[in-house]
Amino acid sequence: MTGNNLVLAVNGGSQECSTLFGPYGTRLEQIGAEIGNPEIVAPTSVLTSQEAREAVARVAGEYIDAGARVATINAFGLRGLLHEGERRLYEEAILGQQNAMLQGVRTYARDAVLKALSLSVGPYGDCYKPEEAPDRGLAKDFHELQVQGFEKSDADVLWFETIGTIEEAVGIGQAAAPYVPTVISFIIDRDGRLLSGECVRDAIKAVDDASGRTVVGYSFNCCPIEGLTHAFASTEDLGRVIACYPNASSADPRELCGSDGVQKVEDPKSVGQYLRFLAKRFNLSIVGGCCGHDHESVSHISAIPQNDCHFEWHSL
Repeated sequence: MTGNNLVLAVNGGSQECSTLFGPYGTRLEQIGAEIGNPEIVAPTSVLTSQEAREAVARVAGEYIDAGARVATINAFGLRGLLHEGERRLYEEAILGQQNAMLQGVRTYARDAVLKALSLSVGPYGDCYKPEEAPDRGLAKDFHELQVQGFEKSDADVLWFETIGTIEEAVGIGQAAAPYVPTVISFIIDRDGRLLSGECVRDAIKAVDDASGRTVVGYSFNCCPIEGLTHAFASTEDLGRVIACYPNASSADPRELCGSDGVQKVEDPKSVGQYLRFLAKRFNLSIVGGCCGHDHESVSHISAIPQNDCHFEWHSL
C-alpha cells in the first residue's frame, strides 16, 4: 500500500490535487495490434501471458511518465467472473493486474512516489443501461464480493466506477465496510444527471443516509465534460465530491456504446486547464480522463499549474 494520503485528502485534507491514471483498454488494444497478440486485452490474460503482463506494465509506466500519481489496478472488466461464480479466479486476476501494474511503476517511476493505489471495479451490469441495474438488495450482495476482493489486494481505496442509478449506489454504500475506503463514481449525461435521469445530489444524500456516510467520497466519470458544471452545481454544498475524470467525447455516454473507433481529446491543454479549475473551485483531490484519454492527454492534465485555468467550458 502507498499509505493513507488519499484517505486524508477525501476526509478534508489540503494536499495538492493529483492526476489519476487513464484507461487501459484502448492502449492495450494498440499494443496487442503492435505485437500481434490481441488477447492481451482480456483482463485475465495477465495470469497466463508474459506479453499481457508486460503490456499492462508498459501502460502503467506511460501514465507514470505522464505525471499521474494515483495508480489504478485495472479490475473493471473482471466482474463477469463473479457472475459466473469464479470468485477465486476473480481474486487471482486482481493480484495479477496489480503486480503487472506495480512492475510498470517500479520500472518507470524513477523518483516518483505514488499518492495512492486504487482498485477500479465496475457496476453489476451494463453501465449504459440503467434500466437493467439491480435494486439495492441485489447490488449489496454483488458488491460485497468486490469488497472482499479488495481485501486481498494492496490497494488503498476501492473505486466503484460508472454507477448510473440511486438504487445500485445505495447497495454499494451498504456493502462498503467501514474499514475499506470506498469511492462511488457516477456516470452522468450532458445535463449532469445520472443516466437513469435521477439527480446526483439525491443519489449522494440517499447513499449517505443509508450507509451512515461509510463512503469516503464521490466522483464523476465516463461522462461528457459539459455535464460536470451541472453536476457540481447541484452537489457543491454537500462537499462530498472529490474527483472527476470525463470522456474525451462530448456525446452522451450511451451514444458511444458500441460505436466504431475512439474519439481522442482534440484540445488537451484546454481540457487540462478546465479540470484544474474544477479541482481548485471544488477542492477536488483527483482529476483525470476516462474513455478516449491516454498518456498524452493525461500529461497535459498533469502539467497544468493549479492557477492556470479556464473558468468556463465551451464545446469543441
